[in-house]
Amino acid sequence: MDNSPKPKRRRGRRDESTTTPPKSSSSPSSAPKENSPSAPKSGRKRDLPKKGDEGYLSPTQLRNRRKRKKQKRDKDDDAGAGGDGEGEKSEEVKVKKKKKKKPTKGPGNPDQKYIRQPLKCPIVLSAQSHFSSTTPPTPYPITLGPLTRWRNISKLPCRSINGSIKFGLFQPGTHSMNAKSSQSPAHHPKINEAILFMEKGCGECEVKAYEEKDGEGELKFVIFNIDRKEEKVQITLVLNLTKDEELPASLVELSKKLKAWESLSSLFLHYNKAWKHSNAIFNFSPDSWNHLHGPQAIVETLPMKEEMPYSVNLRFPPNVFRQANGVAFTKIIERVRELMPERGKSQVVELYGGVGTIGLHLLDKCSSLISSDENPNNVKAFNDAVKELPKKLRKKPRYEQLSAEDMVKQGHLNSESKVDVVVVDPPRKGCDDVVIKAINECAAAKTLVYVSCGFEAFVRDQKSLEEEGKWRLKVAEGFVLFPGADAVETLAVFERY
Repeated sequence: MDNSPKPKRRRGRRDESTTTPPKSSSSPSSAPKENSPSAPKSGRKRDLPKKGDEGYLSPTQLRNRRKRKKQKRDKDDDAGAGGDGEGEKSEEVKVKKKKKKKPTKGPGNPDQKYIRQPLKCPIVLSAQSHFSSTTPPTPYPITLGPLTRWRNISKLPCRSINGSIKFGLFQPGTHSMNAKSSQSPAHHPKINEAILFMEKGCGECEVKAYEEKDGEGELKFVIFNIDRKEEKVQITLVLNLTKDEELPASLVELSKKLKAWESLSSLFLHYNKAWKHSNAIFNFSPDSWNHLHGPQAIVETLPMKEEMPYSVNLRFPPNVFRQANGVAFTKIIERVRELMPERGKSQVVELYGGVGTIGLHLLDKCSSLISSDENPNNVKAFNDAVKELPKKLRKKPRYEQLSAEDMVKQGHLNSESKVDVVVVDPPRKGCDDVVIKAINECAAAKTLVYVSCGFEAFVRDQKSLEEEGKWRLKVAEGFVLFPGADAVETLAVFERY
């Protein structure tokens, strides 16, 4: 009995030495096999060509053919078709490949893309390279906080997937939603709990998800804000309605379910029937909001590590900016306090100030504070926090509902201003050009504190500040507030020459 290895049927191009004609599509069973010019039909015994015969394949060649065939079967999800035990092995290989390729936290989640090495994401490496190339090189230490459960805010789109309401994240640069990303390990556990409750409730109440194709549907986004002290959730439903439209019965029922939920802190409706191609989640007009249940705002006292002579009870209604990682941002505020001039007589102007998250923690370090932002909802939040300060500090701060550009135009930062310290915490696009120009011209200002969330914009602004020859970089530090994402927050302190 011939025990030579039996060759498998070959796919693709035949060897040039093979004289057998191509396989006929009309009669596949009559096609000769690869090692014999006149091989019988599949399944019949046949004599293999010997060494030196035409069409002969060595054992190594046959083994390589089998490997390629098995790989092709794996690729085509046809692992069980082979014989002699190869099907079982192929299935094992296929399962191993899937496990190897599958990310730990689910594919396509932008929050988790670099979670294995959060300090190796591109923007961190770029920042380190930038500061090492300055003259002289500037140290750039990086602070990294917890990798999970840090996110206290999540703004998730609502869409219908296979007939069910789902919440998730858009893939970067698209409006293609990944529903699995809603259960992110970065979320505070109460957010993930709230998402599941919302999905179930929307299904039971037959809420219609927003459809971007035609601009139809009722619910566009849901905003989850965590009250860390109470371990409850502030929920905002962003509706594809105007405020004068009647609330659909489905949303009325959903609101009742939410009000009865024991983990709900407060419930808001936001009417934002914008143009269907608009990317804006909010508009900040107070007239487009409706408070249905619970406290008007989350009250949060940041966990400062140092003994402060006073505490700040910040207010966060849903229509103001709040840092998603409040604990990590607290470390930035602590460093700003440490880097402030110690004389305690500084006049401070804070631009892009939000509800005064940074500025209100500097009152014992300055003689006065003017904080500013254009969002009209910030004013009440700021003033309510000031009312709870010690009496000796209440007269120091005041708020201007103005954009940074308008602050400059109204003379709060110019050549005649008596400002010692400027604090800026701009959006990702960086400071407005007129603001950088005003900072350069404000001769009285000796210290500039720049908190950046957009590193490329920071590099541009740094160049504008330094090329005038009036400012030099004193301190630069990195803070990874969103571990797993390609993002870094930079605290930079400049001093005037």
